[in-house]
Amino acid sequence: MLRKGIGKIRQETIEKAELIYNFFDNYKYKPFVKNKKDRSPTIIVIDTGDETEKIKSILKSNGIIVGGGYGKFKNSQIRISNFPGQEKFHYEKLINILSKS
Repeated sequence: MLRKGIGKIRQETIEKAELIYNFFDNYKYKPFVKNKKDRSPTIIVIDTGDETEKIKSILKSNGIIVGGGYGKFKNSQIRISNFPGQEKFHYEKLINILSKS
């Protein structure tokens, strides 16, 4: 990370967030935060309704672990982390899997 530098890390984080949000903005499950300016680039929250456990199970069976929502949203949202240690191909894989389901 030191060699890569904070500027490059920030840029990659934004690019990965845009990839994820662009997919979900055009998919049947939508981002919880509607205003694009208010969206977090590091934790992406998606409204998944009553299919949350199904989605988490499909992703888990393909080696991808996502979190659930908090409180009253525990069973109706997934949370996708977007941290520097995660590479773009991880999110491309997630998108590919969900595109087929």
